[in-house]
Amino acid sequence: MISDDAKAKLRAMQQASDEFYRAAVKIGVHAFIEHAGLMNEHIKVLERLAAAGVDITFVNVHCGGVPTDSQMQSYHGAYLGEKFACIFSPVMTPEGWKEFMKTVGREVRSGDAASGQACDHGTPFGTHCDWCCETRNGGEEETL
Repeated sequence: MISDDAKAKLRAMQQASDEFYRAAVKIGVHAFIEHAGLMNEHIKVLERLAAAGVDITFVNVHCGGVPTDSQMQSYHGAYLGEKFACIFSPVMTPEGWKEFMKTVGREVRSGDAASGQACDHGTPFGTHCDWCCETRNGGEEETL
């Protein structure tokens, strides 16, 4: 059951996201509009955590309230990857992806998006990314 406090926060977050989306659409820059998708996915994840009794106020890396991997479904990761790819891939260098992956706690290996190697199966990044393959296909290499 979601607490009344969490319900109020989730409603306010959704309202803020909706207002951002309307403003972003008026601006007309597609990659900027994609930020609303990131916000909405974040809200969905927090709603799931709130239903599990987690205080969503502190679910972030700075407060130590980071959910375990089992609390976030792989499809959330795939969706977030697609949004980040849409927003940043056109301008991100391989070095930038390496720093991004280090920040989120992933070592960049040969074949990752950050390595700059061409993808043979069309990940959202346009390059091969083992993280994307893992989230979309349970850790198995995907062949399209």
